[in-house]
Amino acid sequence: MTTLKKLLQDIEASPDGPQIAAIFDFDGTIIAGYSATSFIREQVRRGDLSPRQLAEIVAAMTSFGLGNLGFSGMMAVNAQFMRGIEEDTYRDVGEKLYTKQIARLIYPESRALVEAHKAKGHTVAIISSATPYQEEPASADLGIEHVLCSHLEVSKGKFTGKAVTPLCFGQGKVDAAEKLAKATSADLDRSFFYSDSTDDLLLLERVGQPRALNPNSKLEKIAKQRDWPVVRFGSRGRPRVSQYVRSVAATSSLVASFVAGLPILALTGSRRESQNFSFSLFADTASALIGMDLKVSGEKHLWSHRPAVFVFNHQSKADVIII
Repeated sequence: MTTLKKLLQDIEASPDGPQIAAIFDFDGTIIAGYSATSFIREQVRRGDLSPRQLAEIVAAMTSFGLGNLGFSGMMAVNAQFMRGIEEDTYRDVGEKLYTKQIARLIYPESRALVEAHKAKGHTVAIISSATPYQEEPASADLGIEHVLCSHLEVSKGKFTGKAVTPLCFGQGKVDAAEKLAKATSADLDRSFFYSDSTDDLLLLERVGQPRALNPNSKLEKIAKQRDWPVVRFGSRGRPRVSQYVRSVAATSSLVASFVAGLPILALTGSRRESQNFSFSLFADTASALIGMDLKVSGEKHLWSHRPAVFVFNHQSKADVIII
């Protein structure tokens, strides 16, 4: 199993310049899980999908996962229920969903890989079977210029209920990469492609530097047979048992920290002194338990203007420790 550090070293050792492409799959590679799930939930919430239509979509996705339905068939089922919806409305939905739900799913490790490639001046791109409404908000956030993906047919500003063919899947991803290479003069034989699935095997075989990120069992087996780097990220998605135990221990340390502050209250009579001690002890203990190494930029501004109000968007339990 390769490490993130080794992947970053490989990037650093590669030539500078746009002739090297760094291509990323999206679902499962840049983010944990599938962005389509968030969109389907939103369609249900908005009333764009009836229970019967939702059942058809779930059945199609299940059939695709089992190998009984091709990707084009699954997209055809999904696209038909978009008929009549204004594209601008859906684009706006995509922006809001990214901000509220999908952004927190981005692997920090994948973001680090993107930044490393950008620092080398490489041609960075997302090539994904998903739609622009899922990809473009993420690419804007990550500073990725090139996005090649599947598209839904639009007429007079509204979805027609059809998908544009060919779709960006399988050989379609290879074609998209060739198109990118032609437009940017990138050399795919020297370029990187990061993916989590055997659905992308053709493009993994096409590039010179294939990388298996968070791979499914089939891709992991193939990658090991072919000596491709394999890396798993634990910062997002379902936690391992050890991570769960450490998280529970960190949360439980809050009680012990406040108990430890009681002697301070008894000696000084100051509830504030006692609370300050307990909060600081909790932060140090919990950080050690979960392995969080906090680096603060501009720390002087924390103290330059007081009193002050600190506002956190509470994306995770880590915010509690930082506060």
